[in-house]
Amino acid sequence: STKIELLQNLIPKVENIMLDVVNKINKSDKYLLTTFSDPHVAKKWIKEGYRMMNISTPLALGIDNMKKIFFDLREEFS
Repeated sequence: STKIELLQNLIPKVENIMLDVVNKINKSDKYLLTTFSDPHVAKKWIKEGYRMMNISTPLALGIDNMKKIFFDLREEFS
């Protein structure tokens, strides 16, 4: 099996665990925190009940945006 297949099998299991944790924490007076590098993924988990979120770093977000800008420019003008 490849790494991609392994990840594809693991992701639903991890998501189920994360949802289970949300359900348990919501019954308490605690807050749930996690970290994602992708703001779109972070939004999903905020909607699911994660109340504190670390979203990447300003440097990484800036670099990722610059990569996208350069990619788009290459695609359009190459």
